[in-house]
Amino acid sequence: MAKRQPASGLNQPFQDIFPAPVVAARAPTSGDTRYEVGQQWVDTSSDQIYGLAKVASGAATWSILGPGASDVDTLTGDTGGALSPTLGNINILGGTGVEVAGAGSTLTINTSTGYASITEYVVDAGGSGDYTTIQAALNAANAAGGGIVVLRPGTYTEDLTCYDNTQVVGVGFGDTGDYIIQGTHTPPATGGFVFRNVRLTDATAIFSSAVAGSAHLITGDVEVGVTNGHMFDLANWTGKIECWDVNPFLGTNDGFLNNTGGATVAVYSAGVGVGTGQSATISGTFDSLGGQFSCPMTITTGATATNLSHCNFAGPVTLAGNSAGVIYNSNITGGASAALTMSSSANWTVGSTVLSSSNSPCLDGAGAGTLTISSVEFVDNAEVAATLTTSLQEHLTGTSLATTFDTNVAAAGVTLAGTTLAADGTDANIGIAITPKGSGAVAVVGAVDITGDLDVDNLNLNGNSIISTDVDGDITLAPNGTGTTTVSNGGILVSGGDVINTHSDAGTDVTVEVTNSDNTNLASRAGFEVATGGASGGDPYVNFLISGGQTFTMGIDNSTANDDFVISDSAALGTTNRISIDGSSGDVSVLGNLSLPTAATQLQVEGGAVTDFIGQATLVLGTVTVANTNIAAGDRIFVTRNSVAASTALGSFVTAITPATSFTITAAQPGTPGSAETGDVSIVDYFIVRSL
Repeated sequence: MAKRQPASGLNQPFQDIFPAPVVAARAPTSGDTRYEVGQQWVDTSSDQIYGLAKVASGAATWSILGPGASDVDTLTGDTGGALSPTLGNINILGGTGVEVAGAGSTLTINTSTGYASITEYVVDAGGSGDYTTIQAALNAANAAGGGIVVLRPGTYTEDLTCYDNTQVVGVGFGDTGDYIIQGTHTPPATGGFVFRNVRLTDATAIFSSAVAGSAHLITGDVEVGVTNGHMFDLANWTGKIECWDVNPFLGTNDGFLNNTGGATVAVYSAGVGVGTGQSATISGTFDSLGGQFSCPMTITTGATATNLSHCNFAGPVTLAGNSAGVIYNSNITGGASAALTMSSSANWTVGSTVLSSSNSPCLDGAGAGTLTISSVEFVDNAEVAATLTTSLQEHLTGTSLATTFDTNVAAAGVTLAGTTLAADGTDANIGIAITPKGSGAVAVVGAVDITGDLDVDNLNLNGNSIISTDVDGDITLAPNGTGTTTVSNGGILVSGGDVINTHSDAGTDVTVEVTNSDNTNLASRAGFEVATGGASGGDPYVNFLISGGQTFTMGIDNSTANDDFVISDSAALGTTNRISIDGSSGDVSVLGNLSLPTAATQLQVEGGAVTDFIGQATLVLGTVTVANTNIAAGDRIFVTRNSVAASTALGSFVTAITPATSFTITAAQPGTPGSAETGDVSIVDYFIVRSL
């Protein structure tokens, strides 16, 4: 090693003052101690330059002089390019809302006084946020007195305990499907809590608590998926439940709200509930503008609907308990159930609303309160239950009328369909007159229940029937004078009752006429039944007028010692005419003796065919088989000899039956019953009688 000369030796060689750098294909180590401080070392394997800083305790300390690796040469920002130190100094300055302070070896960057960060509770399930779980962030925010918990995209499966003055928000307000929270959450008992811009899913409930909490719960810009239960399962809640911009259709059977504690409910431009498996129960102040309710709804005791406007109820609505309120400019669809059921003891008003239901009635209920209806349109079924107390403020489109109504209502186009029309007034006797205009008619569709008198100038059944199903119900036909009661095409059907003609005017006849539409068609038969007798005696009878023919009289003749039922013709019949009793496929039964008391009358029977029970046959060699498809095993056959013909001997008649086929007549030999008398060729007559 060259000796360093005194500083005054200015004429010494340059290399003696600044030693040449060491060049090697490696970096120096602590063992390289044979050099003086300031010696440079060039590592050709990495192009790094080192300088010897000190040698102490037998170890050398080499520092990197450059380039890169550990020493800072430049700083690069988001904008503006690279920053190079000037005189070994780099300035780090704050900006709007940011202060930078240095002390000793510490550089501190803080928010400026008067400025605050959006939140310090950022949740990222992947670990890039302040917290990895929502609950941890909520706990921290609650400990600090409240705050906003911001979610980064992800799926968070947690049953959360929520706190007052806290919010859970999906950052960026983009697709709520990026921020999924799966679980049932316990709301704070007091204060307020918000879910916003997230997707909330669970099998049974989003919020659930048995506590009678008073907190204000808000869900906005959220999607909801409840499989089978209620979005808010808060039976005893007394606070406010607020929904806006909600989509519930990720669920299956979501009854929206289960609450009987009187919670205030506000739904604005939001959809809540889905399916028919669960029903919403609302029991407090209820306000909605543009609400879409897609589950059955029961508005019950304690509820006051201050304003339900421009709403769509996609399930049946029941107004129950002592609830009261107003529904305007809305749609209610009941499906197979009544669209609206009024069961409340208080008053409701429904106006400018469309009711749709296939149920009869569409508007049902029997509540003690008054349902005021104004400009209501019915779709499909248009019946209003007679058990309702209604106040009709104006004409109802396509509807029927309920029990009481204002008779000043314009009734053009109103059809009475299966409801009761009653007089509503204080007078003891009030008549109701329905008088169509011009050639118009009163159309009745369905059943008509008449408990008093029915005064009709012209009754046209149009092919239908007047039916009494009462066990003792009667239908009384009582025309004045010589009037005629006509039943055309249809009929009067009485089950257990009577059709009664109470006419008693002396010297006049009253005709009850039943007219066939086709006298040549046996299938168009008309029938009429008359109950005979009477407390005042006399000969009750009925005249049957056959159009184009004769008049026949049927009645009881009690002018003799016995009361005889008589069928007679009022004029002489032709020789080929007769009075027939047709049992059709059944039998005509005579309960007494069949008597032919008049001279020259006789019993006449059709005979000769294989189906007839009277006829004639000729024996051949003492026997004959007669085909007969009606013969039965128990029939009795009476045989007489009509003529002996060319017989050389005569036998005694014996019969044998082959059911449904034939019978055989045999002339048996006297003394030898088992043998036929072959010489008997008589002509015989037979008559068959069937025993009952």
